[in-house]
Amino acid sequence: MTIQDSNTPPAGSVNKLYFAAWRWHFYTGLFVIPFLAILAITGMLMLWIAWIDGRDGERTEVTLQESLTPVSMQADAAVAAIADGTLKQ
Repeated sequence: MTIQDSNTPPAGSVNKLYFAAWRWHFYTGLFVIPFLAILAITGMLMLWIAWIDGRDGERTEVTLQESLTPVSMQADAAVAAIADGTLKQ
């Protein structure tokens, strides 16, 4: 007479679960890899464009004027340009 343990799963069910997990892993990779590739490519383009162009206009050319204006006069002109304007910094 043989005694079977009711807690052990049948021999084939472990392999089925294992292969199902790998199959879903493969299908998920097919959907995720193109998305990650697009993110990587566009991120690389953004870094490249920022390096060439300057981030947020930091490479904006400033032409020097012949006469220097004191900061106090520049502040007064800025306050006068905006109605009810106040100088904060």
